[in-house]
Amino acid sequence: MKLKITFLFLISLFTVYAQSDKLENEFIKKGNKNLTDFMFNNRLVLSRIKSEIQESEKIPVSAQYDSIISQRFTILSNHYISMMKLHQLMEQVIKTREEAILVNNYYKFHLTTIDSTYRLLINRKKIDSAYDAKIKLEPKNLNSTSNYKPPLHASCINSPIGESNCTQNIIRNEVMESYEFQNFRTINVDELRIEINYSINSKGQIVNPFILTSSGFFEYDMEALRVFKYTSSLTFTPGLQDGKPVNTRFTIPIVIPLY
Repeated sequence: MKLKITFLFLISLFTVYAQSDKLENEFIKKGNKNLTDFMFNNRLVLSRIKSEIQESEKIPVSAQYDSIISQRFTILSNHYISMMKLHQLMEQVIKTREEAILVNNYYKFHLTTIDSTYRLLINRKKIDSAYDAKIKLEPKNLNSTSNYKPPLHASCINSPIGESNCTQNIIRNEVMESYEFQNFRTINVDELRIEINYSINSKGQIVNPFILTSSGFFEYDMEALRVFKYTSSLTFTPGLQDGKPVNTRFTIPIVIPLY
């Protein structure tokens, strides 16, 4: 049985490499040297993304897991930024409709391959977070209305929609105002939903963001993380437990309209 699984995996891997080589040969045949050069540079970035995801899946669950995985997501986001910049340069040197279709197919192929392993990482993180939250909520007094006060943005004091809802909206609006749609590939959906998990620490700063629920598409998740760093300019009154500042973890939903 194990030999059969290994054999099927090797066939699948060979098919991926063969398809990748076929696409790269198509670039060369077009005779657009600038486009071909950008494609080869992008191949290196895409390979780093795949390797980073595979290494992240090996991280053992521990007390520092959230912090470590957040750092890994930061690395993935930085690779995504490199990919985004190269894509913008590629678009500038496209000369024909056929080249535009080829670039779309190139990204669609590689990003679909990335999605398959990336989703495994997200699903694992979601399970770990749910288990971790269950453990952390066991103390009876944690986040109780009598002992706990959530983080608060100064503009949300006495807000008619509630101070906590207002504070979340401040963060969500900051993300959505900076979000840029990157047309790496064509996807046939009207909107995407992403959930970002993050902390407001005892100093009132936003730290350790990571993707908790994926849109299903790597680049849309990474764009959300890229712009989430702009929230670092926001400051809050930290959450208080028994009058003492504490770290508070939140999950915020982001809806990306594509129509």
